[in-house]
Amino acid sequence: MDIHNSSHGLSERHTEGDPAEGISIDQDTLGQYLRKIRISSRIEVHKMAADTRLSAEYIAAIEKDEFNKIPGQTYQKIFIKSVAKYLGLNPDDIYSRFVRQQGSTAGPECEPEEKPVKKETREIEKAEIAQHQKPMRHLAIIISLLLLVFLLLILAQKEKQMPAAESLTDSLAADTASLSEPEPSAAPVITPESGAQAENNALEPAPEPEEPLAQEPKDEVLAQQNRFRNEKQGSIKVTIACTDDSSYINAWRNKTIWFNIFRKGDRKTFASDNPLYFWIRHSGKVTLSTNNTLASFDPAKGRYVKIDANGLAYITQAEWEELSGVKQ
Repeated sequence: MDIHNSSHGLSERHTEGDPAEGISIDQDTLGQYLRKIRISSRIEVHKMAADTRLSAEYIAAIEKDEFNKIPGQTYQKIFIKSVAKYLGLNPDDIYSRFVRQQGSTAGPECEPEEKPVKKETREIEKAEIAQHQKPMRHLAIIISLLLLVFLLLILAQKEKQMPAAESLTDSLAADTASLSEPEPSAAPVITPESGAQAENNALEPAPEPEEPLAQEPKDEVLAQQNRFRNEKQGSIKVTIACTDDSSYINAWRNKTIWFNIFRKGDRKTFASDNPLYFWIRHSGKVTLSTNNTLASFDPAKGRYVKIDANGLAYITQAEWEELSGVKQ
């Protein structure tokens, strides 16, 4: 049966018997071991992602031992323990196995305090909930477009009926005017000059009818929505856009951490009255604009940056970790 953990919003799955029975962790890597447990329990990746509120991409990265795709040791510990707990395993034993496999120094001295972990977990849950709400926003947009098209059809039908009524009125007015027209006057006298002018007019080619002016194409009613919500409150606004490949972006502003995967074409605006700090990971190409002015960001000089009223400045990894608490 499934039991929901109310304190962290995660789901814990208990199975009958020992899920690891007959499967040895010593023969496989941690990711292979967790994948075998999941398959032996007949659990699909998308089901685990929905129950634990973790991205399917992160679950796949754990099973492939690609832990570097999870940004920072704090999130690695949270995600690995969540997967272990869901599969009915001991989270502490699984995380210890991860530390030994990595051969890193992610021991007790690097473990975060309990309160920051809870706060970051809530941030992750909010991001996942926002992703689940996107289909509802898309449905609302589609319904609005259908209503707009319906209104345009009604207006077009009324416009077609109005010229017909005007044509009938003009026809009646023309018939009335013809009854009161005076007798035609005598035929005009044709002189040699007027005859020559008429001949010249006859030889000149008739002017070509003017082509109707092409109507300007209508703008799209709604542009494609960005999957990131822009921030507006703050005197300092920084817009980050991904121009190629993909990249992880970590942002620290107003004592709040934000992170997500930027793919090609993604963009987001951050706003604050205080300085903003960013950690731009991996090889994805990004551009930074400060208050609509393109900043001269060079990844060769560093991927930790500070942006305030004076512009962009590079900071050290130690300064970033001290401010945000997120370590590489």
